[in-house]
Amino acid sequence: MPLYEQSHAYVRSRLCSIYLNRFNCHGPIPAHILGNMWAQQWNDRFDDLLPYPDASLVNITGALIERGYTVHRMFTTAESFFFTSIGLYLMTPKFWARSLFEKPTDRDVVCHASAHHMQYQDDFRVKMCTEVNDDHFDTVHHELGHIEYFMAYERDQPYLYHEGANAGFHEAIEDAIGMFATSSTYLITLGFLDGNVVNSHYEINYLLRLALQKVAFLPFAYVMDKYRFLFYRDKIAHEN
Repeated sequence: MPLYEQSHAYVRSRLCSIYLNRFNCHGPIPAHILGNMWAQQWNDRFDDLLPYPDASLVNITGALIERGYTVHRMFTTAESFFFTSIGLYLMTPKFWARSLFEKPTDRDVVCHASAHHMQYQDDFRVKMCTEVNDDHFDTVHHELGHIEYFMAYERDQPYLYHEGANAGFHEAIEDAIGMFATSSTYLITLGFLDGNVVNSHYEINYLLRLALQKVAFLPFAYVMDKYRFLFYRDKIAHEN
């Protein structure tokens, strides 16, 4: 994985300059300094790794708050400015009536964001304890991408085929949509970003942040699945 190796070498070099003589600058990066409990993504160290400090990325959270965005508006923006603008479907009335958009105050819920196809007459829902910030702005687009996928195969496929090609393919499509939600092109369209500040330095900073989220995750995901498959085959020693 040449891109991962180059990203790893760059991150290691920058962290070595911060933690002088604290770890081997020609070997693995200590997991506990990567900003994530599982070292699965490294973007929490982005401010320390920024290649071009003169081209800081737009503060999406600040832009949302400054423009008075609510949780509902985040969903309607994703629907109208992204999905329907490229010819995809409007959310259904049942979606707006039956989804869980914010954390309830009267009961405990699992807040991990998810999308659901209820398999009954245009009943699609999301469950998400949404907050107005950049991370959830990305997640809203991701989850609505699942809903669009559900709609597409419910309308065009018999019941037997009302599911994605596989779980990985489902997630790959929605992650691609989520990445576009933070792209300079889309943020300019929403008025969050001045197009005049977007140059090669800005784009490289943006691509590095994507790499810290997506490329850094690949070996972690591979190891987790490898362990899982070996576990089910009873090839993992009990002490492990």
